[in-house]
Amino acid sequence: MISRFGFIFGALTAPVALAAQDEFRTVMVREARAELGSRMIPIRYLLLRAIDNPAAPPLIVVNGGPGFAGTEDIRRFKDDSVLRKSRDIILFDQRGTGGSNRLSCDVAGPIPRVRDALFPVDFIQRCRDSLSRIADIAAYTTAASVHDIESIRADLGASLIDLFGISYGTRLAQSYATTFPSRVRRISLDGVVPVNVIVSAEAATHIENAIAKSISDCEQSECRLAFPNLRAAWSKAHTLFPVGSSERWRLAYALRGSLYSGAARIPALIASAVAGDFAEVDSTYARRAAFVSNATGTGLHLTVNCSEDIPNVPPAEASRLSAGTLMADMYHSQYRSACTVWGVPRIPVPHATSHPSAIEALLLSGEYDPVTPAEYANRTAQNFTVSRHVVFSRTGHAPPSKCKSRILAAFHDGAAVRAIDAECASLTPL
Repeated sequence: MISRFGFIFGALTAPVALAAQDEFRTVMVREARAELGSRMIPIRYLLLRAIDNPAAPPLIVVNGGPGFAGTEDIRRFKDDSVLRKSRDIILFDQRGTGGSNRLSCDVAGPIPRVRDALFPVDFIQRCRDSLSRIADIAAYTTAASVHDIESIRADLGASLIDLFGISYGTRLAQSYATTFPSRVRRISLDGVVPVNVIVSAEAATHIENAIAKSISDCEQSECRLAFPNLRAAWSKAHTLFPVGSSERWRLAYALRGSLYSGAARIPALIASAVAGDFAEVDSTYARRAAFVSNATGTGLHLTVNCSEDIPNVPPAEASRLSAGTLMADMYHSQYRSACTVWGVPRIPVPHATSHPSAIEALLLSGEYDPVTPAEYANRTAQNFTVSRHVVFSRTGHAPPSKCKSRILAAFHDGAAVRAIDAECASLTPL
């Protein structure tokens, strides 16, 4: 389940011991903000205190999905002595995830493992019926989460905060900065989504471009010895498997999932599928689908997509944008089917601001990102008067790294963004 957001940024769910000074906290907010009699729901966050005395505003990490619980990324930030050295780090569960009134389709029973469908319609109907008895599912939107972040800031007693948005979280972080500009000192965005772009409508093209780049790189390295006919195989895949076929969908989804972590497995997936061997494709597909359904607050995920994304793109436009690609409009059509059942009100796409923000911004992209390509960050950079865009060589969608932590720490320590040493981002990752 991936989206405008198309995103899906991985969470670490294994239990992690906290230091004595770290603590979970909860703030209570109205589920439907505009209704005074609305039920109250918890918003859980984790305060990871600075290793040294904090010299910078607290850094609130805004995770992706939409639907991943931020506090499940404990391991990444707890052990990051570089980023955590001079500031408190705040991880929070967006409403509908984790400890913030998680909207899980578990209430409808185990999700059917249907190989050719991300969203079995009968299951989504049961999920909607079950969750609607315990939650106002239409209240779990980006705009509502903006005010939840503000409640966390107020609970911290911080006059200023820094923001680090990841994947879908970049959209949420930008929305907060637009709504509460006087509260944000600096903002960093990794896997950047422009606020007025619907990623799912362009997903097929992004995959195609990332694979074209990976094929070119293969042809210029030792990879070509193992896959001498890779470009021809990729071209053949477009004609061998008809649009709408099970084989085409499974291959496209598996390729997209693999690109999240880079392009290393792309040649083998293409070559084996064209040769008629779908074992690796199907295992990749199954792992990706299981990870997403197990780790995501599906109710939030569908509400955000079905209110803010899918209804804003007519089917004919989705088909036009994806014409000639391996994915075609299959990805978007799966969401359309689910959203027909989910039934939440449409929210128009926001207009891009005509007045660039004075908040200093750092934007990060992965060279092989199949979801939020570098061009998105270039476009978003125009919304800030002072910004810098760093592309990480041969990486996928918003992966953590020591290099990235050093760059983020320097930026959030207050260094001029254009003076930060980011040379490590150009080195091929191990």
